[in-house]
Amino acid sequence: HREALAPPPIPQLPDLEKPKTYKEDHLPKKLVSLSVTDTVPLRDVLIELGREGDVNLEIDPRIKGGVIFTAKKQPFEVVLRRICDLAGLRYHKKDGFVRIELDEPYQRSYALDYLSLARTTKSEISISTNVFDVDITDENGSSSSSSNNENNSTAKVSSTAEANFWEEISKTLPQVMEVSGRSRSLVTKRKSSKKKTSFSIDKQAGLITVFGNERQHKAVSTYLQKLYKKASAQVLIEARIV
Repeated sequence: HREALAPPPIPQLPDLEKPKTYKEDHLPKKLVSLSVTDTVPLRDVLIELGREGDVNLEIDPRIKGGVIFTAKKQPFEVVLRRICDLAGLRYHKKDGFVRIELDEPYQRSYALDYLSLARTTKSEISISTNVFDVDITDENGSSSSSSNNENNSTAKVSSTAEANFWEEISKTLPQVMEVSGRSRSLVTKRKSSKKKTSFSIDKQAGLITVFGNERQHKAVSTYLQKLYKKASAQVLIEARIV
């Protein structure tokens, strides 16, 4: 008589809820009210906004001009984002400070896991059918089959499919960057050298390096996310009716 061994206890599953951790770059959700005209220097507007939101600011001294803006009891980050969009600025949150600077081009790389190859598929189907045969009976009662080319039916179906993932990206990215990079700043134009935006594609490593401003990076990131989602979900279905 052997005593049955008890099964091992089932381990407790970990809590799947995301841990609530404090992030240093998290902006307060304090509601602020602001009303300014273009006669007020933009730097003074940002300083007052930081005072209203109780946020530490780092402001680029090259920021000039002014905006006409009114907000009543809106979250601090919403007001800051809209002002930066109007004035052609960008902001970053780090170490408890918010740095506001000119939206000048900078470099960033995006990973895109896709094979470095181009596919070309060609298929061809030919069908030849004899519509009917004519049986001929002679006087002796023997029969023979007679057919000619006029009774033959021929059908031919050919198809070609090409897929070049990286070539399509190289054609679309310039348009995405051009449209998103158009200046929308409403402040006084600054005297500064224009830096050309560009991009490069490394097919072997699956990397796309973009040199552009904040709006262009957001547009490129959104485009690549949608592209990869659609490309990875595509299925080629070929139907043949014979």
